[in-house]
Amino acid sequence: SEEHYKRMKDVEDFTEARNIPLELRESMRRHFEFQFRKRVENKASALIKLPISLEIKVASAQYKSNLDKCNIRGGVFFGCNDQFLNAVIIKLQEKYLMPSEFFVIKGDMSRELCFVLGGAVQAVEASSEGEVVLRTIRGNIPEVPSIVGEVAFFLGITNTDSIRARTDGDVKLLTLSKLDYDNLVTNYPEQHDKIVGNLLMQFSISRQGEEENVGFGGNDAIDDHRFLETKESIRIALKRRTFDDFSAMKFAAQKGDVEECAQILRRGLDINMKDYDG
Repeated sequence: SEEHYKRMKDVEDFTEARNIPLELRESMRRHFEFQFRKRVENKASALIKLPISLEIKVASAQYKSNLDKCNIRGGVFFGCNDQFLNAVIIKLQEKYLMPSEFFVIKGDMSRELCFVLGGAVQAVEASSEGEVVLRTIRGNIPEVPSIVGEVAFFLGITNTDSIRARTDGDVKLLTLSKLDYDNLVTNYPEQHDKIVGNLLMQFSISRQGEEENVGFGGNDAIDDHRFLETKESIRIALKRRTFDDFSAMKFAAQKGDVEECAQILRRGLDINMKDYDG
């Protein structure tokens, strides 16, 4: 189409003006060609603007099963109400990956939550013998959640794995951006609290980053070094956050700012917490 031709011309002009290396230019060209082809294949949904009530019904018919698989005991969305889940569903966007394309990089901050709709993705790490596949997440297995990156996304830590599409096929994802989620939970703070509690339960950690003798059990990776590495990252992040919140609470209390104190407590700070001065 004329629009696509113009976009590809803009990409070409952009790469030439900035002296982008040829190999990287070709990667960019392939990316835009791939995304254009997928949009053409799935263009119908983008052309329809529905009333919000119908939008929820259509989105639910397409995507709710992906959230339902996470809404069981031990799952990320366990205990979340339908109103919140519907609000999440209508924020989901489809995204496509080429074979071997990375979309999560270990050590980066999380920008989106993903569900695998079609194809398969793999968590990988580099080793002296090359790339090692740690696990594979598929989108077509009944009752098995296909969620990707939930720990980093909801707990605010850096990504614990690098994740890419498998080498033998492209992938269809559902994504929820961090910006959309942050805007959404301003109206549902208690639902975010449930999600955080569910995740911490999986690692037997309190909201202050302390070890707790609780959990849903059934996590076969509990002795795995990568599970323990992730758990330690969560503990460090929670302890840092607790310290920052406690400092903010003391400052707000000294100013007599009741609303700020209430907001900090809603984030999970223990009201009975003390410093060395009591």
